[in-house]
Amino acid sequence: MLYLIQNHHRNNFNKTLKSMHRKRYDVFYEDLGWDVSVKDGMESDQYDIDSAIYMISQDPEHGVVGGMRFLPTSGPNMIKDSFQHLVNSSDIIPNSSKIWEVTRFFYKKPKSKNDRIGFARKGTIELFIGMMEFAITWELEGLLVLTDLRIEKLLHNIGWKVERIGAPTEFNGQHYVVGLLSVSHELLKEIREKTSIDYPVLMSPLPICRDNIKALDLGISSDQDLLLSSSYNL
Repeated sequence: MLYLIQNHHRNNFNKTLKSMHRKRYDVFYEDLGWDVSVKDGMESDQYDIDSAIYMISQDPEHGVVGGMRFLPTSGPNMIKDSFQHLVNSSDIIPNSSKIWEVTRFFYKKPKSKNDRIGFARKGTIELFIGMMEFAITWELEGLLVLTDLRIEKLLHNIGWKVERIGAPTEFNGQHYVVGLLSVSHELLKEIREKTSIDYPVLMSPLPICRDNIKALDLGISSDQDLLLSSSYNL
């Protein structure tokens, strides 16, 4: 299940957010060896601010297994303020309330004999679809991403092409690229058909209305069919 956590209901998700920061420590500091700020086994940076919105993948058995951070490009964000050297020109970095940046994307679930690459790929794709659902329900025009080439390839494989605005650059032992992802109802429908994920993945809490349910093409007959709650204390 994917949760979209905004500033005004973070208090209801304190445990989940701490778990996310611990998982970010595991992924970005321990596994990838990034030079990031860590404290008490958690990773955070100067962009974990009030305007940040977090999408978190929660597994019943393992807890937090994936997530990402959204920031409007009209305010402080990582690509504009820390990684503009990765783009062809700083003038082409979006500065709009309708285009949001996506960073700190991860998916890491403990492996077992019943949980191999196929399940990890499905979990990652659900996060991709969650990105699109978020963008559509918030009426965004696009998403700005800083991603490694492996994730870029996965996005291309499901039909979501990254429009590069800079050349791949190596740091921390991997190649990364900055690009834009387009957003549309038609593209979401195509991705759902290609991945066979025809159910809503972004569940709670989500600002959604009747028009958005129709726009997401989920085939849901009533608002009550969606699990929409902002009162969880996980």
